[in-house]
Amino acid sequence: MAELQVKDIKNREIVYGCAFNIDFDRHSWYGGQVVHNICKPVKGMVKKPEDSSSYGRFYLLKRDGSTRQSGLISTESRHFAQTNEECIEIYNQLIRDKIEKLRKIADELENELLTLHDE
Repeated sequence: MAELQVKDIKNREIVYGCAFNIDFDRHSWYGGQVVHNICKPVKGMVKKPEDSSSYGRFYLLKRDGSTRQSGLISTESRHFAQTNEECIEIYNQLIRDKIEKLRKIADELENELLTLHDE
């Protein structure tokens, strides 16, 4: 997998970005929904600030190649790759990592179950 680090991406460079995170223990401010950050691989442009005092932004690209102005996405909330195929690998690995973490949590929780004979 060839994940790009934000610091290595040039200003206005076209890359693929993705994200996958579900936090079942946190809820949004909007009425108890599970907090999640899921973005299947998409093509976009990274724009970096002039002074590097803040994070850059990831702008999704329209079919005509122009940037969508809605949804200012921080570069810190995405994983990046040069190609769609590499980004798919990163996205799938993020899902596998979450599955493994949840399996471990489930196993630990099962060990906490009490039986009628426990004191």
